[in-house]
Amino acid sequence: MDVDLYLERLRRGRVLSATELLRVCERASTLFVEQPNVLSLAPPVTVVTNLHGHFYDLLEIFRVEGDCPDVNYLFLGGHVDYGWFSLLTISLLLCLKLRYPLRVNLLRGAHECQAVSKEFGLYDECMRVYGDARLWREIVRCFTFLPLAAVLDRRLFAVHGGLSPDIDSVDQLLVLDRFGEPAAGGVVADLLWSEPDSEAKDFHKITGSPGYVFGQNAVNAFCSSNRLDRIVRGHRLCVDGYVHMFEGRLTSLWSAPNFLGRGGNVGATVRVEENLDVYNRFLAAPLCCRKIPDTMADQELSHPSLSSYVVEKPL
Repeated sequence: MDVDLYLERLRRGRVLSATELLRVCERASTLFVEQPNVLSLAPPVTVVTNLHGHFYDLLEIFRVEGDCPDVNYLFLGGHVDYGWFSLLTISLLLCLKLRYPLRVNLLRGAHECQAVSKEFGLYDECMRVYGDARLWREIVRCFTFLPLAAVLDRRLFAVHGGLSPDIDSVDQLLVLDRFGEPAAGGVVADLLWSEPDSEAKDFHKITGSPGYVFGQNAVNAFCSSNRLDRIVRGHRLCVDGYVHMFEGRLTSLWSAPNFLGRGGNVGATVRVEENLDVYNRFLAAPLCCRKIPDTMADQELSHPSLSSYVVEKPL
């Protein structure tokens, strides 16, 4: 398997063949299954979250922040769905993980599961591009092996969603069985779906959704008991790319600028260095850098969210 060749093609907006993608998922799964539930990463690490198929904005992040392997990256989940280029995005991330396993890490997010990705875009894209649900099932299977969280520089807890009332310490997360689809309730669902609320103090169940709303008391208690400075998480669109809460002990981050071509937001990343966090905002990739992959049918160009997102087909 020539991962370098795959990376070259993906960066030009060319999807992998079905056979190639199946092999990539199989190889990536073997790497993920060997990783702990909670990664321990030394700085510097650049944190990215909620790309949601914004493939060309991912390339823009590499242009702005630095490319692999010169920069270590942690992707907090929300890799797929909503956007038009979930396959290119997840294929590139998986290939980068295979090529630079110590430099690139991926966490699981709320959309890296069967039910959500079938409803919000990945399944439909797999059927449109490959005409075969087997590819979607294999990608989703790969998702079940993704780690759930990370501790950066021994002081920052990174997770896609948030905290759980059933977890007091990071050590408790290390013994969870993360493999498989997350249950509707439970710690794994809490990590993927929970949301901070400036008006809450502790935990309150979210009506009609997995996870909990949690407040400043919950954040302070978790950080104090684990000797952490702060929490960084994704899952919430931030107009300014990121927002600090609870006197700076929690930050929500969003890395897909001008979400779906009409969000009007900027994207953001955070570079975690030793005892220092550097936030960087960026705009969407220029229109001249966006192309329509050759797998997309001509009739789809009239889709309202696509017209402002891509401009031309590759030759």
